[in-house]
Amino acid sequence: MLAKFKSRKFLMALLSVILGVLTMIGLDESIIQQVSSVAMIVIPTIVYIAVEGKIDSEGVKKIVDTVQNVVEEIIPDKKELDNDVSI
Repeated sequence: MLAKFKSRKFLMALLSVILGVLTMIGLDESIIQQVSSVAMIVIPTIVYIAVEGKIDSEGVKKIVDTVQNVVEEIIPDKKELDNDVSI
């Protein structure tokens, strides 16, 4: 559910509502245009950075899991080591 609130579509819809309310209360049009322009630049940038960060973190997680699996295949379990060492 939280992901829906972070989506670009939701953020742009929220921006539209805010700009509509600002227009209704009679705020100067130049201020509304500035708010709109800044939001149109900032929102996609933030969403892009967040999405790319998530993709990168999932990639790193896969690499860590793969390395861990390889290490487990190469290095025997501790029980096997204990059995081989005991005389």
